Amino acid sequence: AHALATLGMAKRDAGDASGQEDMEHALQIAQEIDSPLTSAITNNLAVQATIEGDFARTDELYHEALRLAERFGDRQSARFVRANVLWIDFVRGRWESALDEAETLIAECESGFPHTLEHNLRMVRGLIRDARGDADGALDDHVRAVSLAREKGDPIQLAGALAICASTQAKRGSLDEARRLTEELISLTLRKGLHGAISRLAIHADRLGVR
Repeated sequence: AHALATLGMAKRDAGDASGQEDMEHALQIAQEIDSPLTSAITNNLAVQATIEGDFARTDELYHEALRLAERFGDRQSARFVRANVLWIDFVRGRWESALDEAETLIAECESGFPHTLEHNLRMVRGLIRDARGDADGALDDHVRAVSLAREKGDPIQLAGALAICASTQAKRGSLDEARRLTEELISLTLRKGLHGAISRLAIHADRLGVR
């Protein structure tokens, strides 16, 4: 199950559609042997649903992945999936739930229990803060998200953090800083690929002088 899931994800990332079948087969095997791997595989299928734009399916799969992690008593996996659940809650308009969970998980990080997706937690909390008029709180979260994404070393996740932070800076009128972040984002995008959050810069593109 583990090998098939890994193979399936590798194929998917390489553009081979047969990777989806491998991942589904991996889940079937994990279910048959009642393996804790069912949670991780379900989580990865949710990621694929997101890539395909099927957020309803993403929603269903992330919540199922969390249920499975909790059923097997896998606290580490459950904590990881909770960060993904709050993201889909945000995307689908369940902001109170997303914000409550973000506050809880970020507080855990600040008290000495780091989370590999803390940059995502702060991106979401910052977006909610911004929408509710807390511009300073939003900027604090988005600057921190960039720093955390740099530390993690994943170029695509860094691109997402840069895009959102640049948008927040542009909205505040801090155009020089927004341009600096955007130039880094463009270079990163050309070398490593797109992150959907780049769309948030579209409304500021003319003022920033970018295309």
